[in-house]
Amino acid sequence: MPQSTNIIIKPMSLSTDISAITEIYTDAVLRTTATYEIDPPSEEEMRHRLESVQAAGFPCFVAEDTSTPDSTSTLGYAYVSPYRPRPSYRFTVEHSVYVSSSARRRGVGRLLMRAIIRECERMGFR
Repeated sequence: MPQSTNIIIKPMSLSTDISAITEIYTDAVLRTTATYEIDPPSEEEMRHRLESVQAAGFPCFVAEDTSTPDSTSTLGYAYVSPYRPRPSYRFTVEHSVYVSSSARRRGVGRLLMRAIIRECERMGFR
């Protein structure tokens, strides 16, 4: 699996990343089985969803390609959210990882998963 050294994983910033995130998720809804949604949510809805995840203190990351000095390209994103609301699940989270169709099979998902797992372990989640 080829992996670019120009890929960085950084905390998600909805002010700069939401358009790319929405575009990546829209593609997943329309062309994959990664989600059970039928209609892609709007950018406003995606912002609302991810704001609630961030406000609850859960890790959220984006993968960017920095190979072009003038700009960066968002390749994918990942976050975790509560698995279930019951108290016995308070240390259990579920992950979501989405990679742009143009970046698949480049190790982007693996890099995002590693970052999410590391941060979840640091926070005491499983």
